[in-house]
Amino acid sequence: GELSRRAIELFVGHKCDVLVLAPCCLVRERKSGKRRFGKFGYGLSAAAKRLGTCSSDLWCKLLYDTLPSHVDDDFVHVYKTYDRDEDMLTEKSAFITARRGEGARCDACDDA
Repeated sequence: GELSRRAIELFVGHKCDVLVLAPCCLVRERKSGKRRFGKFGYGLSAAAKRLGTCSSDLWCKLLYDTLPSHVDDDFVHVYKTYDRDEDMLTEKSAFITARRGEGARCDACDDA
């Protein structure tokens, strides 16, 4: 749980070119005094139950949505994907990938 969140933070903040993430664990909820990173990812099991979905799927979607579409002062576009490998022998078969775009700005942003 925390490792997935941290990997995204490092991708965004340290100008990494590529991120490949295969989230497997949910965030372990802690009492307020022991929380290092706020409540990010808390309540997923209850929310998934209300929505009739798997908490692991919801966690992956939250992580995917957390990845920004643009990064850095140059507003570099981030190309991101969310896929599943159906050949894996586990329900936790999601992969999130992100790649910084080439050059300073993306064409779509320059046209806007």
